[in-house]
Amino acid sequence: MNPIQFSAVNKLKTALQKNIESEKDLASINVWFDEAYVLMSKNEFDDYLASLKSLFYKKQNITLIQAFAKTMPNLSRFTSDGVTLECYKSLDTLSQWLGSERLIQYISGLPAIADRLRSNDAMLVYFSLVTELATTAPRCLNVFLLRADRLLASVSIGGLRYWALIGAKTHAHENNALNAYFTLTSTESKSIFQRQRPGVLLVDVQRHLQFYLRAIWNQDFFIRPRITLAHDESDETDVVNATIEGMTLFLPDALDSSESTDAKVLYRAMAAHCAAQLKHGQRRPRDDFSEQQRFCIGLVEDARVEYFAIQEFSGLKTLWLSLISSKLVTSSFECFLQKLAKTLLTLETPCTDNPIVVQCFSKFREVIEEKLPSEQRKKAEALGCWLAEEIETTFKLGDNVTLQFSELYTYRDDNQSLWVDRTDAFDEWQLTMAEQVQRHVNVMEMVNEIDCELADDDAQEIWRLESEFFRDGDPENVSMNELEGRHQISAPFYYSEWDYTSNSYKPNWVTLTERSVTKSTNKDIDSLLSKHKTLQRKLRAMIEALQPKGLIRLRKQYEGDSLDLDAAIEAIKEIRRGSLPDMNIDQRLIRQDRSLSVLVLLDLSQSTMEEVSGRDDKLTVLDIAKEATAILAGAVDEIGDPFAIHGFSSNGRSDVQYQRVKDFYEDYDDSAKARLVGLKAGLSTRMGSALRHAKTFLSQQPQRKKLLLLLSDGEPADIDVRDSQYLHADTKKAVDELNTEGIIPFCLTIDPTADDYVSQVFGKGHYSVLDGVEHLPEVLPSLFASLTRGAH
Repeated sequence: MNPIQFSAVNKLKTALQKNIESEKDLASINVWFDEAYVLMSKNEFDDYLASLKSLFYKKQNITLIQAFAKTMPNLSRFTSDGVTLECYKSLDTLSQWLGSERLIQYISGLPAIADRLRSNDAMLVYFSLVTELATTAPRCLNVFLLRADRLLASVSIGGLRYWALIGAKTHAHENNALNAYFTLTSTESKSIFQRQRPGVLLVDVQRHLQFYLRAIWNQDFFIRPRITLAHDESDETDVVNATIEGMTLFLPDALDSSESTDAKVLYRAMAAHCAAQLKHGQRRPRDDFSEQQRFCIGLVEDARVEYFAIQEFSGLKTLWLSLISSKLVTSSFECFLQKLAKTLLTLETPCTDNPIVVQCFSKFREVIEEKLPSEQRKKAEALGCWLAEEIETTFKLGDNVTLQFSELYTYRDDNQSLWVDRTDAFDEWQLTMAEQVQRHVNVMEMVNEIDCELADDDAQEIWRLESEFFRDGDPENVSMNELEGRHQISAPFYYSEWDYTSNSYKPNWVTLTERSVTKSTNKDIDSLLSKHKTLQRKLRAMIEALQPKGLIRLRKQYEGDSLDLDAAIEAIKEIRRGSLPDMNIDQRLIRQDRSLSVLVLLDLSQSTMEEVSGRDDKLTVLDIAKEATAILAGAVDEIGDPFAIHGFSSNGRSDVQYQRVKDFYEDYDDSAKARLVGLKAGLSTRMGSALRHAKTFLSQQPQRKKLLLLLSDGEPADIDVRDSQYLHADTKKAVDELNTEGIIPFCLTIDPTADDYVSQVFGKGHYSVLDGVEHLPEVLPSLFASLTRGAH
């Protein structure tokens, strides 16, 4: 929370506290603002504060302001940015027509409405509907607001609007008839309401569709309702196809079942087709083609993306084919489109003598067999233009072709996502960008041309050399690929994540990949260590104390390998005195071995790039962490304990980046030191997933004692998580998993505010808070010594 927001929140809290008498409500004020800050984006939170200020400025009823402050955070759970401001505008308009009691009822019921609608567009329709009812027949609002959420369980927002406005306009001046209509006790009301009830509402199957798409593509897709509005009795609903905007799938908010088509099946087909468009679709400039050409290119593009989707999941063919076959066609053109769609979907030799279908089938096979995406796009466009000419010559439909398309292929989207305007500079750059070519070259070609231009994202050619390439002037034994090449990325690892709100795991929720580490020069390590000569002398004493001593003699044992003469003499003396002797008179020789493996896990988030205050050398937190790790690694290497050094950062749950600087089986040599110095920081700190991945390496070690030493400068956080307690709870669960595996987790944090959370996450005795980062090189080896002194 920035200072401006913090000041505004304090002022609003003070204003509310002065006017609220209920002790329960007084205690809830902090909760309202905390929830708003967690659940809302920055802009939405600013709108929330500004709306509350405006309500105070207009001297609205304090109970109404209290209801608004309490309700809006809950509303944000189901909607996106912008709804708070729109809600305030509707409240401001309604205040001209309604009293405080009705406004409070309206505001308090919004979370239940949002839970059913789950769309900003649908919420805007609801705001508009309530305003229309308030101006047309305000006496119906009490009953309507009481029943609105239950009515939305049966009809879409469009159907509710149509039903409500008919009743308000028809019975505005008849109180008894108005009440009978909105309580659904009149025959007229029941009849109109029943006609608005669809087969299936999207909100009832939305979660199932998301799981369905994830099962096919192992990827999450955003699904939102596309509003269907009714106009009059003769035209009850608009024909609405699915559409794609950005990365969001907009499906009709309600669908009717028929004798030939089940609404749930149609929803699955729609969702799968739109997801296939997102995965395999190619965008084109709109102005380059006529209306008929865009229609035909869209038809070819639909068949193309469905072909690639079927290659990944063959069951989709049966799903889509059943919907194309179930459509009853009347005109010759619809019959032609149906035959063409079936042929391109099944890729079976067409059983028709229609020359257009036969030729289109042949040309379409050439499109999908083309390997280069740019050439495939050109061939698809050429096929679409050819098909447009053939259709125009044969059927002469003109612009009516688009309407017939939407009525025939009900499960397909409207293809608006295929087209971009020339004004969109980024898309135009993408469309005109030349295809990138990869070439395998020999050493002499690389030597002659390497100083010309290095490959970038927009390079026309990428050169590949089978062996490593070393240039003059570069650090010795460091290849060009290590210096300037891109990170090598492993296959993804999927980890579950703990959700404290549902008290369960989210399966395969986080995607983690291992990234290669760019090497730096070994001289950097030497310069780091040269600054800590005094510390190194102390380390030698620590190393000597921790190193295994070989055979050691245990005296005064109850059983042993031989007699302990000193203990035996003492026992005889006690017997002669008449006392009961100590019978532990044996001695035993044992071999002292350290059985310990250590993994040092470094937090590489963006915050570690901050400069350490009070120093002239402008070192960052990460530089100090590297120094401390290098010093510790040198000491552990001399002791002989197997150890590993890893690092992590994150960019949301789908991109947790893990870097292995040194593994257990590797020597701590110049190469490992160069990788340590080459570590770079950025992004966020999704700690739980990194701990789970580190656990997989430690659990494979044969040593009896295993230590995971986490070095961090802040609490768990990520860009896609706004509830800080969520990642705290997940990290705590990951720590419990480590303890279950017999791995000892320990967190050394340099976050000055860590006392608020680190004890709850790691537990008593498993963390240490460092006051100043500059002391880290001294503290880290000493901490390691204290933790592992008894590791035998």
